[in-house]
Amino acid sequence: LGIADVPDYMAGTMPRLVKVLPETVGPIFDLYFIYPSDLRRSKRVSAFRDFITAETEILRRPAMRQN
Repeated sequence: LGIADVPDYMAGTMPRLVKVLPETVGPIFDLYFIYPSDLRRSKRVSAFRDFITAETEILRRPAMRQN
């Protein structure tokens, strides 16, 4: 029994959790994708970077609406 600050994408997979303090917004922070410079032109690295950027933007939208 307790209270934890859990991201919505994690809490959504746990139906027994109850949202408390819904007006409270957690921090938004920067994420960095670091890779060796010789992989800068790699299509696989570019594809992953584009994918992870799009996914994090989707996850940030609910928090940004509350700010």
